[in-house]
Amino acid sequence: MDLLTCSIGVLGATGSVGRVLCRLLHEKGHQGPFYPLGSARSQGQFISYGNKNVAVEEASQFDFSKIKLLFSTVPEDVARTIIPRALKQNVCVVDKSSAFRNAPSIPLIVPEINGDLIHGCFSKKASLVSSPNCIVIPLCVTLGPLHKKGGLKRVVVSTYQSVSGAGHKGVEELYQQTKNSFFKQSLQKNHFSHEIAFNLIPQIGEIQKNGQSDEEQKIINETQKIMGPSFTLAVTCVRVPVFIGHSLCVHAQFYHPISVATAKNALEQAPGIQMGRGYQTPVDVVGEESVFVSRLRSDPSVENGLAFWVCCDNLLKGSALNAFQVAQKGFA
Repeated sequence: MDLLTCSIGVLGATGSVGRVLCRLLHEKGHQGPFYPLGSARSQGQFISYGNKNVAVEEASQFDFSKIKLLFSTVPEDVARTIIPRALKQNVCVVDKSSAFRNAPSIPLIVPEINGDLIHGCFSKKASLVSSPNCIVIPLCVTLGPLHKKGGLKRVVVSTYQSVSGAGHKGVEELYQQTKNSFFKQSLQKNHFSHEIAFNLIPQIGEIQKNGQSDEEQKIINETQKIMGPSFTLAVTCVRVPVFIGHSLCVHAQFYHPISVATAKNALEQAPGIQMGRGYQTPVDVVGEESVFVSRLRSDPSVENGLAFWVCCDNLLKGSALNAFQVAQKGFA
């Protein structure tokens, strides 16, 4: 069965990632039956799908035998409730939540890095495949080709993550606080722990006993599941007052010497990466499917070190596009 003609459901279709995924499916040429799914609160809303408006159906009441493929873009607790029902009805699932990412039996896939693990799996039987965290995807896309050249030893990452990574509520909070600041009105904190307008918050998720935030631990666990445990990883995650676009500052140390020229060539030849002139900012990458790498340079503070800057659209390659590419591999 072909991905572009099969019947597809999008769970969480009214959310930030869900809407991008619905648009992406149409842009990529999907012509089969399409079912946007959501909560009881979302039932009856309409999703634009090409030149059609399609009504959202309540996921808890949906007959999953109508579809072959389900994209899940809902929070972990909802995914754990809905996805088992879909699997029982022989549906193939690509899940964007963190619900099953760490399960040893569930593939966690960045297609450019480990897509061969699921090649053709959806054409054989109903399967569940997880799509990683929105930072893990661009991180692995860029580290993969460098790892092949020099063998990664240690990676230190600082992230600068936009509010859209927190969904509609995060976007709305930044908008309202920014607007209120100009009118000398109070800046209410409903979603983030601190003011986000004109500010930085060095915490995403709860702080664990080991001092890591939930987001930092996810990035470590998922990156090592995808790429293996041969290198150590230190991560600091920061929420920034940007609407769309995640950025990463990466310092990588290798077991073997790797020149800037060799690294640049490896990245230029790698799928999914653009080496831009100058450097890219979040504003530059909105709507772009590539992961952008710039400011590539030697890191003289360690032996065999490189440093570079990464930017990508977190709603597109960081979420919806990677899920679509996972499905492509599954149906290949």
